[in-house]
Amino acid sequence: MERSDFNGRSEVVKELFGKSDGACVTPPFYCDYGSYIEVGKNFFANYNCTILDVAKVAIGDNCFMAPNVEIYTAGHPIYPDGIPEDVFGIK
Repeated sequence: MERSDFNGRSEVVKELFGKSDGACVTPPFYCDYGSYIEVGKNFFANYNCTILDVAKVAIGDNCFMAPNVEIYTAGHPIYPDGIPEDVFGIK
């Protein structure tokens, strides 16, 4: 799809975010699933937005994101006393 195909982009955004009203995303846009992202009315994501939606991400109405915004729900185990020896095969 051409970057100038605003109607096509609008259809993709509507398919991705579902019930959003007036959502606009400027490519490139990255996400894990897309199905766990909810955006409100008049949502705008500028260039290079990344939302790793391993868990639910809810964004309210009239949210305008600057370029290079990153929202991560993914993580890794955190060990307060250091990494146990058996986690990565380290003995």
